[in-house]
Amino acid sequence: MPTHKSAEKRILTSQKARLVNRTVRSSIRTSLKKLRGATSKEEAAKELPNLFSLLHKAARRNQGDITKNTAANYKRKAHLAVANFAVATVATKVKAPRTPKGTKAVKETTKAAAPKAK
Repeated sequence: MPTHKSAEKRILTSQKARLVNRTVRSSIRTSLKKLRGATSKEEAAKELPNLFSLLHKAARRNQGDITKNTAANYKRKAHLAVANFAVATVATKVKAPRTPKGTKAVKETTKAAAPKAK
C-alpha cells in the first residue's frame, strides 16, 4: 500500500491511463483486422478513413503507446495492404481453372506432357 497521498493518486491515474490505452490499442487492432480481412478493395478502402482517424487521435493524444512515427508506419502498412489487395485479386482472376484429380482431361495432359523413355 502506498504511504503518500500522491502515490495513491498516481496509482489511480495510471490505472485509468492503462484502461484508455488498452481500448485505443484494441480499436486500432480491430480496424486493422477489418482492413486486412476485407473481401473487396472497396470494403478495404471504406475502412481506411476510420483507421487513419483512430491513428491520428491516438498520436495526437499520446494514447495507446502510439507516437506520430508509429501512426505513420501503420498508415503505410494499411496503404500497402489495400494496394496489394488489388494486385492479389488480379492475380487470382488470371489463374486457369483446375480440373479435379482423376478426370480424363488430367490424365491426357499428363500423358502428352511426359516424354516417352526408350
